[in-house]
Amino acid sequence: QIQEIVTYDDGRGMSPEVLSICLQFGNGTRMQSRKGMGRFGIGLPNASISQAKRVEVYSWQEGGQCNYTYLDLDEIISQDLHHVNPVTQVDLPNKYVKNIDGVKQKSGTVVVWKKCDRLDIARSKTLFRGLEKGLCRVYRHYLDDDDSYGEQVKITLKTTGTNKIEYILKANDPLYLMTPNNVPGYEDKKTNAMFGDVISFPVEYDHDGNTSNVEIRFSMALPETQSLGGSSPLGQHYRHNVGISFVRSAREIDFGVFNFFRAEEERQRWWGCEIRFDPILDELFGVTNNKQSIRGIRKLDEKEY
Repeated sequence: QIQEIVTYDDGRGMSPEVLSICLQFGNGTRMQSRKGMGRFGIGLPNASISQAKRVEVYSWQEGGQCNYTYLDLDEIISQDLHHVNPVTQVDLPNKYVKNIDGVKQKSGTVVVWKKCDRLDIARSKTLFRGLEKGLCRVYRHYLDDDDSYGEQVKITLKTTGTNKIEYILKANDPLYLMTPNNVPGYEDKKTNAMFGDVISFPVEYDHDGNTSNVEIRFSMALPETQSLGGSSPLGQHYRHNVGISFVRSAREIDFGVFNFFRAEEERQRWWGCEIRFDPILDELFGVTNNKQSIRGIRKLDEKEY
């Protein structure tokens, strides 16, 4: 049974000032910025309380003191709290240090989910399977070996306790052009090929005529890939990746068929489409405030041509 979920990264860490607002809803350091993935200031607290009643955040920079803050829903209700908890200086608990190979880098952050009352999974293996399908597709451009669009990071899922297991996360690419990937038996091989050239065109986003490019890519399964059939392990992997992928700042923000075709038809699983855009076009694409979907994607009526 999963008791806690702990996420550790060896990035730049957060200053005490940033840490003090990281669990506030609708606050952050990128509210006026259109660069990078974050923008609206709800990601960490919203994601956390959707799964757990308590979230703890430890962060440190340049080998300095570890700082700490937390959010506890039970405390908020019982004490009628209206302000975030203050940042305090603490030592990163040893039980977390030893499970990151005993090496705490010069800077980093640890996020702990406790009292996980809303998890719909009970075992780490089930969690890993879910991450393979979802997270590994959403962040695929950070998991492959091509740094031209999303710099590669390494993500490992570890279980603690008596049966320690380690899972390495690999890209789940609906265009099947990335390596390494999590396609069974084809982890280091592309099973699709680009179909045509990249389609790129500028789109105006303000009244001053400023533009930002939208890019569209198509891929098609290789003949030897299609010959394996939809019932093969590879074909079943393709079955879960039928759709059009909208990618914002190297992160997938929506995926689906959007009423353009039927996902159940086997012939539809052998091609892929990815549409890339920058955050400056959020309003055009109707990006929602949780950055997990877009709105207004529809077929054009012939009269609109």
